[in-house]
Amino acid sequence: MQHTVIPRGEASAPVKVQIAVASAYGISISDLRAGGREAKTAEARQVAMYLTHVVFEVSHAEIGRGFGRNRSTALYAARRVEEMRDDPAIDATLTALEAALRGAEVAA
Repeated sequence: MQHTVIPRGEASAPVKVQIAVASAYGISISDLRAGGREAKTAEARQVAMYLTHVVFEVSHAEIGRGFGRNRSTALYAARRVEEMRDDPAIDATLTALEAALRGAEVAA
């Protein structure tokens, strides 16, 4: 993952997360928001949902609506990403993204 800094101010929390995750996964924001089920895109979407909840404390119901899905899908994404954190590489990526979203500069 590259050096990531998320600007504060004009963008909402979910948008900041979507920008950061799309960049980290090398996909477009429109792909992240779309209903595609390609493994990389689906994982990125789950990570974005997870980070929106963990970093910005947005409810699963709001997250689901923001991604055109329901609350249970957002909740499933959070659980799935928690399981994925057992992989050290994924955990490092998530840690860097969380720090960037909280405003800290992280070099990975």
